[in-house]
Amino acid sequence: MRILSFLIGLVISISVIIKIGLSSTGIMGGVILFLVSIGITGSLIAITGKPRTSMIFFILTSVPLIIIGAYTHSENISFSGIAFILPLIFERIEVERWKWLRKEERKPLIETMEENAITEVEELERINGIQFEDRVAQVLREYGFQIERTPVTGDKGIDMAFYVEGEKICLQLKHWKDKVGDPVVRDAYGSKALNQCDRFFILTTHGFTSRAVESAKNLNIHLITYDDLLEKLKKWYQQNPFLKQE
Repeated sequence: MRILSFLIGLVISISVIIKIGLSSTGIMGGVILFLVSIGITGSLIAITGKPRTSMIFFILTSVPLIIIGAYTHSENISFSGIAFILPLIFERIEVERWKWLRKEERKPLIETMEENAITEVEELERINGIQFEDRVAQVLREYGFQIERTPVTGDKGIDMAFYVEGEKICLQLKHWKDKVGDPVVRDAYGSKALNQCDRFFILTTHGFTSRAVESAKNLNIHLITYDDLLEKLKKWYQQNPFLKQE
């Protein structure tokens, strides 16, 4: 597709220069030659394997030419603008083909992560709180997040933090055999302010009481179980095909 986009875009550009650009004078001729130069640039970018960028250049060539053709009642100029849609279509096909290839490449990794997730859930009952923190940090790092761990003592109410699009995400982990109750959520509200967190999550293994859920809604604290974390991370990873692993 890259070769086709390059050749078609180049042929169309040369044709427009010969048939329209050279015969046009004044400002109109200069504008047409300028727009065609953008189309040539898009063709050259297409051959380098950057379809999204070349699509922008083809659009910047096609749309103005169509508008100019309609304004001047010139069928040749309008047809030239429409012709640039063809390499644009090929570049779009190249983008979709590239997405499909990346998806196929990621399948083995996603399947491996799913198998690891099952193993981790089975092992949760056999590990302690510190090991649970290590496990959560490891999982997040595997998905590409830069994790900041806090000291075991003096952690100011959070166990780890990381950043997503400039927002500070704080995690408080509870490796409990019972559901987390309302007092933990209320304490988390103070920890959120103390640590200047944009979002605060309490992550546990066995869920939350109904009062904890109600308090969390009122205090804007997010509640999540370990199973939910694994599921959300898997979905997030599938929706971000350009995620770079560490």
